[in-house]
Amino acid sequence: MNFNNIIVTTDFSEASEAAFDIAAYEAKNSGSRVTLLAVVQDWVVPPELYSSISYPEKINEYRETIRGDAKERLKEMLGKFHGQKVHPVVIISSRSVPKEIAEYARTEHADLIVMASRGKGVLEHMFMGSVLQKLLSIAPCPVLVVPVNKGEKSAD
Repeated sequence: MNFNNIIVTTDFSEASEAAFDIAAYEAKNSGSRVTLLAVVQDWVVPPELYSSISYPEKINEYRETIRGDAKERLKEMLGKFHGQKVHPVVIISSRSVPKEIAEYARTEHADLIVMASRGKGVLEHMFMGSVLQKLLSIAPCPVLVVPVNKGEKSAD
């Protein structure tokens, strides 16, 4: 199977970096295009709150700051792809992260999504559910899940 267009996701956690080597290796072997994708959750400001804020333009300025910070963090991560050319993309959305990843993969005609088996932590998983589980049910292409072990020993 040839993967011409690979998306590797990150939530900026160390755990998400587990997928970088795999994506870089596959890209090198197949000459694939690689996109490093970060989806940053936005929030919807209720109209009644928005109208009561003294400087509502500050909300948009703050969103742009978040986008800029995310882009900078992605640029810092590009060096971890062993010299492979990687296209960094930040999406700020109020939709769910799995839906944004799946939609981006669909519109960009991705052949493969690479992501770590877990992200920011147990607490986030308890409240938000598994991004991975949700993505697996709606992804338009195969999803390669990279286990995150960090030196943990098997229970064999």
